[in-house]
Amino acid sequence: GVATAYAVATGVLFYVSLTIALRLGKITLREWHRTVAIPMQAAVFMAVVVWWVSNWVPDALPGALRLSILVLSGAAIYAGVLWAMSRRELLEITVLARAALGRGDQ
Repeated sequence: GVATAYAVATGVLFYVSLTIALRLGKITLREWHRTVAIPMQAAVFMAVVVWWVSNWVPDALPGALRLSILVLSGAAIYAGVLWAMSRRELLEITVLARAALGRGDQ
């Protein structure tokens, strides 16, 4: 009851506030969806892999070690999927970051 109503209201209010913010920034909802699609896909894939790995990592391991394995596997999968799906954009970000740090073509 209450939790469902809260979840629905949160989703509706998210899109209302997002639409207002995008309108102020002169960005269409379609452009925003296109921008977040690849990171969202990578996040979903990462979540599935971390869930799968968590079923294979023994519960007898110390909590910190178990958590480290899950975090590292998640980070590796997320980075790998992003690299595979948007290599050109990541290389462009790297060039921009190096230029901003004054490390151009060194």
